[in-house]
Parts: sequence; C-alpha cells; structure tokens
Amino acid sequence: MAAEIAVRWARAEPLRWVREHRTLVALGTLWLLFVANFTVFAVDLDSGYSFTLVQKFFGERHDASTYQFGLAFVEVPMYAFSKLFVAAGLTSVGGLPIGPGVICIFMALLVLVTCLLLVPLLRELRLPGPAFPLLIGLFGTPLFWYGTFSPTQTHVLDTLLFTVLLVLLFRYFRTETPPAWLPVAMGVIVVYSATVRYFTGAEAVGLVGGLLVLRRRRDAGLVVLPMALAGLVLVLLSAAGVHGLLEGPASARISHQESARLVSHLYPLTPVRMLFSNRRGLFVWTPAMLLGAIGYVRLLRTRPRERPFLAIGAAMAVSLVAIYALVQSWDGGFGFSQRYLTSLFPLAVLGIASLLEWRPVVARVVGIVAACWALMLGAFVALGFGFDEHTSVATDFPRGILDGKYSAGIIAQNLYDNSHVKVFFPRWHHH
Repeated sequence: MAAEIAVRWARAEPLRWVREHRTLVALGTLWLLFVANFTVFAVDLDSGYSFTLVQKFFGERHDASTYQFGLAFVEVPMYAFSKLFVAAGLTSVGGLPIGPGVICIFMALLVLVTCLLLVPLLRELRLPGPAFPLLIGLFGTPLFWYGTFSPTQTHVLDTLLFTVLLVLLFRYFRTETPPAWLPVAMGVIVVYSATVRYFTGAEAVGLVGGLLVLRRRRDAGLVVLPMALAGLVLVLLSAAGVHGLLEGPASARISHQESARLVSHLYPLTPVRMLFSNRRGLFVWTPAMLLGAIGYVRLLRTRPRERPFLAIGAAMAVSLVAIYALVQSWDGGFGFSQRYLTSLFPLAVLGIASLLEWRPVVARVVGIVAACWALMLGAFVALGFGFDEHTSVATDFPRGILDGKYSAGIIAQNLYDNSHVKVFFPRWHHH
C-alpha cells in the first residue's frame, strides 16, 4: 500500500506543481533552450586555471594552478560525472572534450537553481511575480552571458553563493531567536565565496558591519568565526611551505611584487567606471541592473519590517563594489558587461519586482526593453562581430546597425554560425 501511494504521489505531484507554476516552468524551459542552442562547451582562459586543479585531482596532470581554487571543488563532481559518459564511449560534446562540456552544462543548470532559490524570497516579501522579475533579471543582467557563453568562469557560482547568503540572511531576520548555526553558515558562505573569487570576501564588511550597527555582537562574532579559522588555516599552510593559494591569474607572467603593486594604490574612480562606463559599465550594458537598483531603494522605503535584511543586503553590495577601488584594471578584460558584479543578480531581481509592484505596465515595458538591449549587446560580443577588449560595444554596435554595417543577413549568419542549430540544419548559409 505504501508503495502504491508513493507511485501515485510521484505521478500526481510533479504534474500539479507544473500546473501551479506554469510561468516558472516556461521560464526554465526558455533558459534550457537558450543554453542548448548557445552554450560554449569549452573551458576559457580565466577558468582554465581552476580546471588544471580539477585535472590534477584525477591524475591527468602534475602541475596545477590554485588560483580561485574554490571553483575547482564544485567542478570536481561535475568532471567525475563526465567520466560515466567516457566509460560509455561518449568522449565529446559539440565536437569538444566531454569533461569541460559536462561542467558547462551543470553550470548552466546552477543558474536555474539560483532562480528557484529566489522564488520563495520574492513571495515572502509579498512581491509580484516571480516569473517576470526572474525573466528580466536572467536575460537582462550579465548572468545570461556567463551562464551560456562563458559558463566555466566563476560568475555563475559567485551568483549562486551570494543568493544563498541572502536567503540565509532573510531566514536569520525572520526567526525570532536565530539559532547560532545561521550566522556561522553565513560566515562559511562568505569564506567559500572568497575562495571562488577573492574580492567577494569584501561582502563580510557589509554583513558584519550591519550586524554590529544593529547591536547583534554575538552573531557578528559567529559570522567572523569561520573567517578567522580560514585565516588561521592559511597561515598554517604557509608556515608548512604550501604557497600560491592566493596567487593571481598573471602569476606566471609577473612577479608577486608586481601583483601586489597593482592593488596597493587607491583608484576611487574604478567603482564609478564599473557602473557607468561605456566600456563594460554595469548600468550601461545591462540597464536592468539599474532598474533593479532603483527598485531596491524603493523596497527599502516600503518594507520597514524587512529593512534590516534589505539594508545589510545593500551594504554587502556596496562593499563588493567599493573593494574594486583598489584595482586599476576595472573593466575585466575580454567579457560582457561588468563581470565582477554579476553576483548582484538577486538584488536586481528583488528591485525589478519592486518596480513591478509600483508601476506594473511601465516596469514591464522598460524591463523588456532593457533585456532586449542586453541580449543585443551580448550577441555583438559573443557572435563574432570583431569585438575586442577595447571596443565600446554600447555605442559601436547600435551605430553599426544604423550605418548598415551589420545587416539582418549578417546578424542571422552569425547567430547560425554560433548556435548548435547548424548540427540539425548544416546546409543553411547566407549569401
């Protein structure tokens, strides 16, 4: 009888969930189709460092970089899963080795996990949606690009970790007497996030500072505890002769002294350029992030009960942006929008939902336009229109369309050449 009930539940519950969440299912399907058509099944330059560590774990190489080694810990089980396909005789995907390809697919799926984590948060904040804010956030922020065209970089995992941190923070403030494990867990997430991308450790400033302002000294100390333990481990490893855990990507090309010099000065305009520059400025390339920032400010004003949670979320975002005042190279090199700030995706989604609550028609129209703008620039970057790291895409691509440099035929040809549709329609080409 128990088995029969379990079978009935397995048949009925998934179908009922799909019926009740049709828009979310449609959004997930749209993302999976986008991924299936455009995902790059390869490890790029930046993520290649952590992939060498993955290969070392499997005995496929002797030397490895420990740069952003936290990413490798997530990629190891993904790479292990790919070995099942290799054992079955499938050694490639999209004409490339199966191992990196499986990692790319899993990273694209982590984008969906990030979106699902935000669904209960949006509902408990009594915000509309959640499908539309997630749609605009997904395709209007840098996340769509780094989840598809460059999925093996750190940014998908960065975003997931920041989202988990926000969810834990929300639970912390929603609990009348928060258990000790909640602030400890938040500290662990910050520590692990810093191993994925070192500068994300700056989030601790906003988190701990916010708790101290609210006079929650014990919990601030519990957040700091994992950070102190991690620092102690680094000191012990260094004393034991293990070096290079915090090396930079350029360590093979420049000395450690030169690396230190690059972050030893103050560059106060760097955060401003990261947000407003024509060359990969977050608000210029992906204006949905600006909409989210505006809506988030409104959310702070209209949700007094949630203000401690929202204020600390904002403080963590400000800390993350401000830390880059130590860096001269602010544009992130070859990439799309401001990749260092991709992890602010969940705050943008909350802000877009706030605007949708305030002015639903205007928010929908402006949000769709913002997402289309980001997708258009993403096409320019990803689909071979002569982009390099010095191109000011936000003006060059629209000007090229107006001047007739990029015709509809050329755009269609590039879309075809860079999609997986050509596997099924290999004879189509543009004359």
